[in-house]
Amino acid sequence: MPHSSSTPSGPPPSEAALPLASPVVAHTRPHQPTILAPLREVAGTEGLVRVHVPFSLQDLSQIEKRLESFSADSSTYIKEFQYLTQAYSLTWHDICIICTSTLTAEEHERILGAARHQADKDHAIDNQIPLGPEVIPSEDPQWDYQANRGSDIPKRDRIIRYLLRGMDTVSNKVVNYDKLREITQLPDENPTLFLARLQEALVWYTRLDPASQNGATVLASHFISQSAPDIRKKLKKAEEGSETPIQDLVKMAFKVFSAREDAAEAAHQTRMKQKAALQTQALVAALRLAGNKKPKAETHAPPGACFKCGKEGHWSRACPQPWPPTKPCPICQIPGHWKSDCPSFPRVPVPQNRHTGVMQPAVTLGRKEPVCQELTSEGAPFPSLLGLLDD
Repeated sequence: MPHSSSTPSGPPPSEAALPLASPVVAHTRPHQPTILAPLREVAGTEGLVRVHVPFSLQDLSQIEKRLESFSADSSTYIKEFQYLTQAYSLTWHDICIICTSTLTAEEHERILGAARHQADKDHAIDNQIPLGPEVIPSEDPQWDYQANRGSDIPKRDRIIRYLLRGMDTVSNKVVNYDKLREITQLPDENPTLFLARLQEALVWYTRLDPASQNGATVLASHFISQSAPDIRKKLKKAEEGSETPIQDLVKMAFKVFSAREDAAEAAHQTRMKQKAALQTQALVAALRLAGNKKPKAETHAPPGACFKCGKEGHWSRACPQPWPPTKPCPICQIPGHWKSDCPSFPRVPVPQNRHTGVMQPAVTLGRKEPVCQELTSEGAPFPSLLGLLDD
């Protein structure tokens, strides 16, 4: 069966409409990277004659870009090759140069073999058609390409026809539906991207056209069965199954895909709220624990009762309600104050506590109160006065 893309209706307008360039036109027209025609018609003594102009390196580079790779995309190669042969008058040598510069050696041999095989099959039906090696000669047959009665242009055209048939035969792919079944939707893959991968695999590994009815049915079937589990569950509920238009299946898949994102966002928000609640509870517990702890007393109460008022809980020097002494002061013999409060009584200043840094109360000589632990006989400023206490 001939290839569907090997029989276009005509050459592209951008190339087929180009007339054969003359020296004057070449200098007056704006320069465009167009391929020059190998056979040009020029005026001769007997009228118009065709003169062969070989391809330049720039021409061949442009041809390679247009035809691309036969193995990667045979449809494009066949289509562009046919456009090229329709737009320009080529010779056997030109065709040979195009094939050898755009095909690998293996591709070239396979296409030539398939083309000659097609000619041999046609010869078996109609012996007016030459055998393959004569239809596609291996060496330059030195044909006459002038437009006259004995021209060999029909032979050149016959080569092109059989080469196209050979390309079409070689380009037929081996159908491999296993490759198509290997294409599955990734967990976070967009349904449109998944469909694009399926379409590409359908083109590469089958002879089906995704736009055809059979191709669309096969594509829809694989789209349903190879989607992600949650999307597949939804698509299987489609009333028409694999006969459902692929656009409708994609819309259904997107509904599940979008709902999945919304559910993930809601779950994330729930986790954040739970985390904030736990942090708040931990903070409240820490503050409550800190509030229950009572501060340690910085000072301790003196042992015994105050000798000035007879009450406990304070030092006699800071007594809030001292009783008046019953006797005069033994130091100054003046009544009305205690000996410890006598202005004539010598006092010893005590330095800061080495451990707490708190100033200790001054030691009043003559008092029967305990002397500060820091005021030892070794460290006291006036050790000789430590024995002078009240009677």
